[in-house]
Amino acid sequence: NALITDPQRLALGVNVPKLIHTPMPVPIAQPFLEIDENTHTIHRVSFRQASDVLSKGKPDGVASCEIRVQVAGVLPVDPELCPIVYIRGKAFSITYTALQVGMTVYYFARWINTRGVPGPWTLVVIAIIR
Repeated sequence: NALITDPQRLALGVNVPKLIHTPMPVPIAQPFLEIDENTHTIHRVSFRQASDVLSKGKPDGVASCEIRVQVAGVLPVDPELCPIVYIRGKAFSITYTALQVGMTVYYFARWINTRGVPGPWTLVVIAIIR
């Protein structure tokens, strides 16, 4: 109703629509990346907020986690140069081949907000294909 003012709406407990939308900030925290390498040729990749050990959720304003992976070779100096990219909202598994058993895998991750803007990369997480 156009005759009701915003203060009156608030007094009635009605939400007042924002006229200007506040953009989601760029994530400042890094995700905590965990690789379970105990299953033959399978890495179970999970991530969570580093600041909350009990949480499996993403921080507010975050849509997904970008994970880059390099199999074998030397430690990458730039995650952007890693050839495989996963953008996921929840944990997932990567299945490797029997020929890759014994190879080192380098994982990097960062949060992506709801506007698609990435935050900082994690330090490398190293796992072995078993």
